[in-house]
Amino acid sequence: MVMLWLIVLLVLLERSNKMNKKQLQQIEELARVFYKKTGNYHDWGHVLAVKKHILNLLREIDRANENLLLAACYLHDIGRSVKDEGHPAESVRLASPLLKKVGLSKAETDIILDAIEFHTAPEICQAKTLEAKILFEADKLEILSVAGFLRTLLFVIEERKMSLSAGLDFLWSYAREVQKKYLWTERAKSVAKREMKVLGQVYIFYKRWQSRYWKQKE
Repeated sequence: MVMLWLIVLLVLLERSNKMNKKQLQQIEELARVFYKKTGNYHDWGHVLAVKKHILNLLREIDRANENLLLAACYLHDIGRSVKDEGHPAESVRLASPLLKKVGLSKAETDIILDAIEFHTAPEICQAKTLEAKILFEADKLEILSVAGFLRTLLFVIEERKMSLSAGLDFLWSYAREVQKKYLWTERAKSVAKREMKVLGQVYIFYKRWQSRYWKQKE
């Protein structure tokens, strides 16, 4: 009988430590403040696009914790409010006190911070959690979409001072690397294949136009 009560107590404790919808809403509200300072190219619209991909990926993977994933999604780029280079570590630094403020357990906090810290390539290879892999895929699928690719192209042109040609070459190479090396779910691979087909056509069209343009200049 004592053993039974111990089991019941452990179950209740486990449930009490699980993030609830109110805590997730609090995290969302706290995160939105930071995205007012992340610039035009990594704003709240980017977060919502990543969230859409997360929910799509979760249709295939039911072992991940949706609430923890969404919390990581809301927080993953808040570090860009301070700096672009090294923003994952900065996001972790800013997110840690916020997660403590809403009362998450250490286990939940660790999962969220792992996903935030390793949402870039090749750093994703260091991630310890399933949630980190899903956030990474969702974030990269957003870049591989036509809208996301154009957003990122404008970002590297304006913020990193690349020319249109250099930026396009850089992003196309990066997109191909992500597609070949870092996607692991079948759903992500399928989405990436479809989007890359369109992006490939745009890239080839541009390179042909560029070639004709410079020939005319000669």
